[in-house]
Amino acid sequence: MEKSCRIMNFVLKSIWNWFLGIARAVRKDPRKILFVLLSPFLIHVMAEAILDFSWLAMVGYYSVCVYNFSKILEDPYRVIRWGVGYIVGAVAIGIIFDNVIPAYNGNDVVSIISMLITGFVVFKFYLNAEELKNS
Repeated sequence: MEKSCRIMNFVLKSIWNWFLGIARAVRKDPRKILFVLLSPFLIHVMAEAILDFSWLAMVGYYSVCVYNFSKILEDPYRVIRWGVGYIVGAVAIGIIFDNVIPAYNGNDVVSIISMLITGFVVFKFYLNAEELKNS
């Protein structure tokens, strides 16, 4: 019983801190109330575009945007940057799972080159994801 109370307190405290972050951002600059009203619309539009690729990516995008809503108020372009990052990731995963990239069998040069290109692309996506995460 006590553990469930601690979990509930943690959830309520997290929600309270989320609302406080939004209130502080609006108190610093009252014009940000416009972002509070427009950001959910932009988030929904980007999520609809992401849904064309994967429902899991859409759920992840919604959760990131809701969890980091106070950061969106600091820089409204994050909604678009995060959305583009999720779309690029969903396309990359779709390419890999649809076997568009030739499989590695180790006997021919084409499979070795495709493996090197795949490694480079995955590494580049990782660097871009880290850059988006830090922005």
